[in-house]
Amino acid sequence: MKNNKIKDLINYYIPKKKLTLIDCGCHKGGFLKKIGLKKLDNGFLIDPLNYHLKQKFNLKKFKYLNYCVGSSSKKIIFNKFSDKYPEWSSVNLIGTSSIYKKKYSKYLKTKIEKKKVFQTTID
Repeated sequence: MKNNKIKDLINYYIPKKKLTLIDCGCHKGGFLKKIGLKKLDNGFLIDPLNYHLKQKFNLKKFKYLNYCVGSSSKKIIFNKFSDKYPEWSSVNLIGTSSIYKKKYSKYLKTKIEKKKVFQTTID
């Protein structure tokens, strides 16, 4: 049986209305896949890495914002640790004692790809 807990919650609490979604750190659209697009009227997909989600899901009413969301508006360094798992990317570095470093080292790049991005606040 498929795990559709998030989709079931949305269908239970908002059965007749459509939702506006704000997905910060939308990555490859995994959350969109989980909840389904039928209940979504429009929304904002926010991620510093461009995954071309609007074309992938045909999201005409959605706006994609190529930003990082944080507590202040400024340019920051965004670190891409893995090509296979770009969703592991972060403004934070992976420390030598990190579980990611120990458990997933075969997927991590030896040289971290750094990208300057603009961080903005939601407010």
